[in-house]
Amino acid sequence: MNKYLSILIGVVIILFLGLGYVGITIYNVVTREPDLEDTDLSPNVNPIIFSTPKEKEYSKYSCDGRVWCSDMTSCDEAKFFIRNCPGTKMDGNGDGIPCERQWCNN
Repeated sequence: MNKYLSILIGVVIILFLGLGYVGITIYNVVTREPDLEDTDLSPNVNPIIFSTPKEKEYSKYSCDGRVWCSDMTSCDEAKFFIRNCPGTKMDGNGDGIPCERQWCNN
């Protein structure tokens, strides 16, 4: 019986050591501070450019609060406003073409 008791105590000790190791490993992963080596602080990173070709094409216009077709002076201007400016009221039928009666009727 003494032999089985020694084996049982050995197994229990190994289980406790294993559980302790797993617990410490999980704790270290959860509380780990980020390493500066993990982040890329390189100055050679290209910045994200948010401009679109449409904005470059119509760069002579800017969003200035005008929202109606009667405020526009051309179809190009109306297209710029509907594509780039919030709150425009120039596309009544929702087909993406602004000011069809006044400016963009071709």
